[in-house]
Amino acid sequence: MIRLPIFMYHHVSEPLGLSVKGMQVSPNEFEQQMSFLFQKGYRCLSLPDVIVNFQEGKPQPERSFVLTFDDGYFDIYKNAFPVLKKFGFSATVFVVVKPVEDGVPGYLSWQQMRELTRNQFIFGSHTLTHPRLPSLDTKTIGRELDESKKVIEDRLGGPVDLLAYPYGESNEDIQDMAYKTGYHAACGVTLGYWGPFNLWRVPINEHENSLTFYWKASGRYHAYTSLIVETYIGSKLRAFKRHIRGKTPRPFLQEQ
Repeated sequence: MIRLPIFMYHHVSEPLGLSVKGMQVSPNEFEQQMSFLFQKGYRCLSLPDVIVNFQEGKPQPERSFVLTFDDGYFDIYKNAFPVLKKFGFSATVFVVVKPVEDGVPGYLSWQQMRELTRNQFIFGSHTLTHPRLPSLDTKTIGRELDESKKVIEDRLGGPVDLLAYPYGESNEDIQDMAYKTGYHAACGVTLGYWGPFNLWRVPINEHENSLTFYWKASGRYHAYTSLIVETYIGSKLRAFKRHIRGKTPRPFLQEQ
């Protein structure tokens, strides 16, 4: 497992309302987080470099991290980009294609993405329409993966090798389809078993404080998640939590 944190952000903005509650950090908080990483000597790696290291069996550099942003919102360009440029960091942005193509306000434009590409940003697919992939038929899933890849490649003039599953949801069949579509790796969250086509990420949101951010940057978050997701004890803990909450797991999350 890749122990270094692959941070997952969405909005870098002031609070935007209930529809995105928990999915944003303020520009000031974001700068404080990046300043912490810089001051502590952490190294920002590109996601492709991390994947190559893993595939070649090379250890990841100590005190390193990866930045990713989901959806492709304009505030990445407005609020995150200047901060990252200040500290010499870059990121991978996973774009939902249809709202960008339709010119929906609040999303990056292709022109802005091209500028970010010239500043070492990498762009991947977050599908065409951001659906829950496990709920779709195979043909529709294939279209979401393939057409989004082709559109981004056409608009930005380069290969698109990386995918992030909407809501972090996938299964073995979807992961296999991603591989066959031509992606080199895919990101989830902490659902299902870890693998190159289900890279776990560390969510960062408005609820972070200095202690939780340090804990997540240290790599301990992955150790905790591995215990919860991949062990017998963890399965029992999850079952207990579901019982307490009165919930049942989604089918794709059930243990094989």
